[in-house]
Amino acid sequence: MTSRQILTGLFFGSTVGLVLLLAVAVWRELSPEWGPYQTAYAKLLAQNTGKRPPLWTPLEVKQIYLPQLGRTDRCTTCHLGVANPAMQNAPQPFRTHPDYLTHPVEEFGCTICHGGQGMAVTKRDAHGFVKHWERPLLPAPMLAAACTSCHTPGPGVVEPTPTVSHETWKPLAGTERLVRGKQLFDRLGCIGCHAVRGWGGPVSTDLATVAYKGLDEFDFRYVQGPHTAVQWNLEHFQHPQTVNPGDPAAKVPPTPMPDYALTDDEAMDLTALVFSFWHEEVPSKYRVAAVTDETPADAPDQPLSPTARGRAVFQKYGCVGCHGTDGRGGVKNPNAATGGEVPPLTYVAQGFTTDQLKQLIRAGRYPTKADPRGPTPPLWMPTWKDKLSDEELDAVTAYLVSLYPPDTAVPGQEVR
Repeated sequence: MTSRQILTGLFFGSTVGLVLLLAVAVWRELSPEWGPYQTAYAKLLAQNTGKRPPLWTPLEVKQIYLPQLGRTDRCTTCHLGVANPAMQNAPQPFRTHPDYLTHPVEEFGCTICHGGQGMAVTKRDAHGFVKHWERPLLPAPMLAAACTSCHTPGPGVVEPTPTVSHETWKPLAGTERLVRGKQLFDRLGCIGCHAVRGWGGPVSTDLATVAYKGLDEFDFRYVQGPHTAVQWNLEHFQHPQTVNPGDPAAKVPPTPMPDYALTDDEAMDLTALVFSFWHEEVPSKYRVAAVTDETPADAPDQPLSPTARGRAVFQKYGCVGCHGTDGRGGVKNPNAATGGEVPPLTYVAQGFTTDQLKQLIRAGRYPTKADPRGPTPPLWMPTWKDKLSDEELDAVTAYLVSLYPPDTAVPGQEVR
């Protein structure tokens, strides 16, 4: 075969290849993945409105351009009925959005609340479950977490900073999961170890950073479900030591977070709350302030006693998270010389005067290792000198002393 014949063969072969590639490109352009959705929507809309279905449906990418939010959303290319009341009972992706009147899609778009990849026009890419996309579509039970991007929360609702006041706030409609999560967050004393935007304990992660951590910062080796930030946190709440077992070879202990035997709903409530601590930056016109209740309830008739006030402070600052309910202890602290647990507070009056106890609370302390060659116990007593007021310190000390069993003599020195 001559060189001319070889060149001619290569020319024809490459020409056929180019024609085939062109044909595939034209076919993909004329038959996009979203095309059947628009055809089906047109027929369903005609059926719901009593009109004749169109003989032909022009296909087009629909786009919501929102420069003020820094995004372009093409979700309505498939979710065509979001603002059409005639589609309230339609199947997804054609159903009317339940809040389309209060959250107009042309003003808010979709991804500011739902997550996902707004510019994409294929289902998998748009929902964001693809490599290198950090904010995939939020599961339906998690949607309340996005409300705090615009809605300013109030104490007792979704505000992370605890409060001892009796002021009540109107729960924002649709954020019931966050309200339950906040109540659980306070009851378990999470703020004792975890800060939220700098307020709280320094023992572990600031929870306001969790929602925007990159996926490469999570260890998914022990996660059973999808490898997303939401799923990691959900399983971590359900089985903390399974998801974060530590590394004995590197002397890294398991997570000290207790296994609270949470139900699935409780784990989801806490996950939604944690993700609500971080929010998108939005222009001021999108901000909506929380509304106070006109009739605050449960205000005490008489001022709280020092002991009752101290118990409220103990709960407020999350002491219960390490020391247990009513200071009974039992929280695991691997390799701590105190039996591998955080010590109970029931008998602190036996070993400390009130002045010594106050000094210990102010200064904090690190536990002694049970095995000097083993890992450092992950839980320690933070310093509280810059967080507790003198009144709070007096109150919580009075509460701790009150935990000593009644009618029990204190050996040694008197608590004063």
